[in-house]
Amino acid sequence: MKLALYIFTLFVMGSCSFNFMFLHPDKFKEDYEARKFIEYQSKDTLVVEFKNTHVPHFRVPIDDIVPDIKSLDFDVNSFFISNGNKDSLNAWMLSPKDSLNGTMLLFLHGNAGNVTSQFQSMTPFVRKGYQALVLDYSGFGFSTGRASRKNVLKDANMAIDHIIADTSLEYDRLLIYGQSLGGHVAVVVAEENQDYIDGLIIEGAFSSHKDVGADMAGVLARIFVKEGYSAKESFRGYYGPTLIIHSEDDKMIPIAHGERLNGVARKPKTFLRIDGRHINGPILYSDTISKLMEQL
Repeated sequence: MKLALYIFTLFVMGSCSFNFMFLHPDKFKEDYEARKFIEYQSKDTLVVEFKNTHVPHFRVPIDDIVPDIKSLDFDVNSFFISNGNKDSLNAWMLSPKDSLNGTMLLFLHGNAGNVTSQFQSMTPFVRKGYQALVLDYSGFGFSTGRASRKNVLKDANMAIDHIIADTSLEYDRLLIYGQSLGGHVAVVVAEENQDYIDGLIIEGAFSSHKDVGADMAGVLARIFVKEGYSAKESFRGYYGPTLIIHSEDDKMIPIAHGERLNGVARKPKTFLRIDGRHINGPILYSDTISKLMEQL
């Protein structure tokens, strides 16, 4: 009896430990602290601050007393998506100042940070005429609720529902673009909403929770990690066009995951092998990726 209880305790503790490794949310505190980042295009150090609101203000950190306001070459609209209960999700809508190309991107970011560190993955495409809704999951940034893999999937579906229901949005095509953990969940969301989307792009995505858990923590992770949902399985039921992007140099999620997903994805599909760090495709290969997205 004691042995059985001991094994059960190890299982529960191990399961919790393994499953915590999937999400590392960056939650804003009540003082709405400012964040610094390197702007990819100009290479300038910029600061994003909120001034007791969720609306972002960008500046060059030259003088802390008299800030030098930075004017971006695209528009940022911060808003909340309600789940009908007490919780709500913060999202940024990025829009080009000039003409739109007719394509809306729902961007699902990775397992860490928040919109202030993640939105730049979409700015190369916004400069090409795309609109992009950048979502913060529950427990990330200003989004309320608890960060969990179950909520990540629910949140992504809420974002799809919002885009479809918002009649003020103008677009001809809706694509899902997911990176890393967001790429994994994007496949599941695409399979569940394929009647409403026109294509799927995933970059640096892992094939399943158990697969990436085994990479990080060894074979025991296949026992302790709860799958819940799986990109590898959802691809079998998704019939729309797919672009799978993965770097040969990816140390975070080895390219074997991308190859595995490409093996189960249905046609039409394109597998784009790139170089560079994990999920750095939009920064290094925006022209190539944009052309392939136009073909979806």
